[in-house]
Amino acid sequence: MAFLKQAVLLVALAGACWARPDGAPAAACTMEPQHMVFEHDHAGPSTPYKLVQDKKEFNGGDTVTVTLAGHPFKGFFIRAFDENNKEIGQFETTGESKPVTECSAVTHTNNADKMTVQVLWKAPAGTQGQVHFRGTVVVNFHKYISDLQSTVA
Repeated sequence: MAFLKQAVLLVALAGACWARPDGAPAAACTMEPQHMVFEHDHAGPSTPYKLVQDKKEFNGGDTVTVTLAGHPFKGFFIRAFDENNKEIGQFETTGESKPVTECSAVTHTNNADKMTVQVLWKAPAGTQGQVHFRGTVVVNFHKYISDLQSTVA
């Protein structure tokens, strides 16, 4: 009986240590991780992460490069919004990221430590305006920082 209790405890603890290795699911469009979290901070002036876009104005078909950088982190979720705070455009697949088409977002492709990632956002054809980005950084499986707002380089 003691062995069974130890085995159950070991499986539970091992599961709590694994981050999502292939990125966030579509359910994360809420900008909240879909796993057990013990610590959540909102981005502020002392946040050790920066979300920087190379331009704000766009025309249809333009690509905007967005860089997330800071202390080591395991994962991320970034969404794109127009000047009316409506979702807009799509992200392109890179080695470090994959799009989440359900909500004009992008997420990580692995749970290795990262200090910087670059993602590419593409404006829809026949549009023009301004775009900004919001992000969530998964520091580790149990801690994340939300409400990260982009700035222009």
